[in-house]
Amino acid sequence: MKKPILLFLITLLLPGLAAQYLEVLSVDKQEFPVAGGYFYPQFGHDGSYLLLTSANYSGLKKWDLNTRLMEVLTAEPGAGYAARLSEDGGELVFTKIELVNKLRHNSLHRISLATGEKQKLTEPGREAITPAFAGKRVLYVKAGKLQRGAVKQAEIKSMVTIENRKMVVYSSAGRKIIDPLGGDASYIWPSISPDGTKLLFTAAGRGTYVSTLSGKNAVALGKLNAPVWLSNTWVVGMDDKDDGGRVVESVLWLVSADGHKKQQLTTASDFVAMYPAVSPGGNQIAFNTDKGEVYILNIKLR
Repeated sequence: MKKPILLFLITLLLPGLAAQYLEVLSVDKQEFPVAGGYFYPQFGHDGSYLLLTSANYSGLKKWDLNTRLMEVLTAEPGAGYAARLSEDGGELVFTKIELVNKLRHNSLHRISLATGEKQKLTEPGREAITPAFAGKRVLYVKAGKLQRGAVKQAEIKSMVTIENRKMVVYSSAGRKIIDPLGGDASYIWPSISPDGTKLLFTAAGRGTYVSTLSGKNAVALGKLNAPVWLSNTWVVGMDDKDDGGRVVESVLWLVSADGHKKQQLTTASDFVAMYPAVSPGGNQIAFNTDKGEVYILNIKLR
């Protein structure tokens, strides 16, 4: 359902109030077969579908943006956390969480999106697992070691994980701990820019930053939780507020990677907009609300 942008965008309502770097062409609310309960959207490899999960990351569903059909990929607990798609979109890997002797264990699983065939890649263990792809081949980090199987070292694209609250970059050059702020900094939400040259990350209690891939020249972007790359030079994230138990207000912001430019994209009176995701073409931003609704902003950078 597309609707005119009325009160939705402060900066479009009040021209001259702030510089305009991004134009929102339309707002599309996703009308699901069963209303509510969809969180943490992730665009598919070609932007034609969304991966969705529950508030506690249980299960994974595929929402086709063209046919408007919903497909349940798995109901496994934890599947929606850090799920990864192969470069061609044909394969999906996810982590299953289960209790073994009352202790949390993790195992890695693979799904063919073409056939629905499932494969368990690792046995349950206590260590966290961070999966990735090199083409169609799976590699993963477990217990501080990169398990690359048949993937050659030279084929590894840079990937970033969180280990012991610090960032670790794995690449064809090996493993490197990244600690841009030093001291007792604790990092979350790290990601690498599309061109592979910059790190985007949040330091708990300090805000969000962009640095070189080696962690140098960190630039502060302010409070910008759950940040994602819109392009090599722009970042989107949320400014959320809670009452100690739940999020009561959250708006999305566009911020330049150098920290000099910013634009508010949503208003608190319209949505509690959280956890943005960017389409592969950079022309759409999806987000969920506190009620488990999902919207897509169709956008154009100026």
